[in-house]
Amino acid sequence: MTKELISNGGNCLASAALLEGKQPLLWAFREKSLMPSDSGWRFFAATDTQTEIMDGKSILLVDINKIAELEPIVASIYWYPEGADFQLASKDGNKYFVYNDTFERVLPAVNAKDLPFETKAFQNHFELLAVQEEAKGFEHEVLQMSAEQVDMLKLLDLMHVQDTDQLSTTEIFMNAGLLLGFVGARNQAFHIDLNQNQVQDIARTMMDYFNLDVETATAYVHHYLTIKHDGRAIAEQQLLMYGNKMYEWVLEDNFLAIKNEYANLLMHHRKANML
Repeated sequence: MTKELISNGGNCLASAALLEGKQPLLWAFREKSLMPSDSGWRFFAATDTQTEIMDGKSILLVDINKIAELEPIVASIYWYPEGADFQLASKDGNKYFVYNDTFERVLPAVNAKDLPFETKAFQNHFELLAVQEEAKGFEHEVLQMSAEQVDMLKLLDLMHVQDTDQLSTTEIFMNAGLLLGFVGARNQAFHIDLNQNQVQDIARTMMDYFNLDVETATAYVHHYLTIKHDGRAIAEQQLLMYGNKMYEWVLEDNFLAIKNEYANLLMHHRKANML
């Protein structure tokens, strides 16, 4: 299991050569995130070419803590905002990041408030007032989001590769069961029982991700809670079970299994509704 050096850090894009340990980390930059669970951070090795980066064939979406395990100093730059463009350097055996254009040393930051707003290097690379406001808002957003919500968003991003604004009620119904089963398996791993705050987290995640109103999202979740032990609710029980399984796959980084099983479940439920 990946060691969490960056709490609720989200995902990042990284080259296969780096993740497989074939080449050391050199480049680190942050761009606009692609999805809710994407931190925007990108990490590449010295041998990665622009062609490989652009075609995406050698790039993987992974938990940013996987990169931090390879290079713990990554945790010291995590809070730098969008537009950060660094490379890893070393002197006398000590590693540190520098700005890619000026080679000035990047000062470490343990949180958004710790960013070196007052330094010339920072001010020259980021618009100070905008970054201060962004940092305050970003830190508040991260603190307000539970680790479990981050995990749910990660699962949803893996299952949905297209726009989620036009999903059918069947597919939203499926997602409610999968999320509840996912959280149930997560609770078992942490030896805790489902509580009302978690139920609200699931509903809130569905509201944000699928653009639902609070009544609709809550109704989906509570439907599963009321039939959780009803042996006649075979479809719901199956979705809860697959939600359990998807938690295992997330831990194993078996993202292909998640995508394939979701596609199979969706096809099955669509056919069932046509009968």
